[in-house]
Amino acid sequence: EKRRADRRERGVVRFDRRQIFQHAGLALSFIVLVLTGFALRNPEVWWVKYSGIALLSETARGTIHRVAGVAMILTSIYHTWYVTAVRRGRAEMRAMAGVGNRRDGDHRIRPVVPDLGNGMGPGVDRVDLRDGSLL
Repeated sequence: EKRRADRRERGVVRFDRRQIFQHAGLALSFIVLVLTGFALRNPEVWWVKYSGIALLSETARGTIHRVAGVAMILTSIYHTWYVTAVRRGRAEMRAMAGVGNRRDGDHRIRPVVPDLGNGMGPGVDRVDLRDGSLL
């Protein structure tokens, strides 16, 4: 019973599907670029030899590296479109940048300055960049 009620209750939506796609695409393409680029540059390193990457030919590793590079570029272009043309993307960028906030300078200083009894604790609005999460 409680489980069904928990499922029906909608929590905080941190990422929509478009944002999940962007973050997953950028993370996956970056990881593939790092692994294949390192394997292309340093094929004699022990972890490259014993990983599945070493079983691929240099041509195959180069092709995978190029495809991952194109994927990262396309995902970056999509991300740029998203934060400039989509309402939610613009709102997220404004929230992260603090645009339109009366405490523009104050919210950038608070996470850096410790609370020394002066009432300037880490009071932030919705986006807390210290731990990378949305409040």
